Amino acid sequence: MRVLLACYRCDGAAGTEARGAAAWIAGLSGAGLSLTVLTRTPAAAVNPTLAGLSGVDVVSMPGPDSPGRTDERSLRRDYLRWDRAVRTWLAGQYLSRFDLAHHLSWGSVTAPTALALAGSLPLVWGPVGGGQHCPLGLVRLMPPVAAGRELARSSRLRAARWLPWVRRAATTATVTLATNDETAGLLRRLGARQVWSMPDTAVPTVPAPAGG
Repeated sequence: MRVLLACYRCDGAAGTEARGAAAWIAGLSGAGLSLTVLTRTPAAAVNPTLAGLSGVDVVSMPGPDSPGRTDERSLRRDYLRWDRAVRTWLAGQYLSRFDLAHHLSWGSVTAPTALALAGSLPLVWGPVGGGQHCPLGLVRLMPPVAAGRELARSSRLRAARWLPWVRRAATTATVTLATNDETAGLLRRLGARQVWSMPDTAVPTVPAPAGG
């Protein structure tokens, strides 16, 4: 099977989402799938991460510059630029050479994915989260900047049903992988056809210490 995979970040030495993407790619490659990986991560960082994997072709779209700041607003802006670059790339491709499209990251339910525009390709969206609201009682205990960020995120979630890119991804995806029950419920309300719940984190099995 030939899979077109979009992952904003892919770097085994970087943050949680970038490492998770690298682990997904390793697992899919190990299962015998042929992967074309679209990523924002520069090739110099991607290639060592995926070295030794068979059937993996990387298309790096690092963008004009580094996102610089690491606050959510700056990262979201950088992601949107990258997603537009993916859309441009798709327009120049013969997508019939792929059997499946999979949007792996950015894994936010309110972030668009250009793969929702990938013609008739079946689409897997996820793992995706971010559909949960922070209780107002906890928001009141937060510093002003953090409280403002949570209130803005809750506003985006309430508006999700009217955001065309969110509804398009939800209704286009053949299967959506949700990382929590709140996100799964939101996706179903948005019209997602099949929502599968799955954890996005795990703890490796560690043998119990002798005599413990």
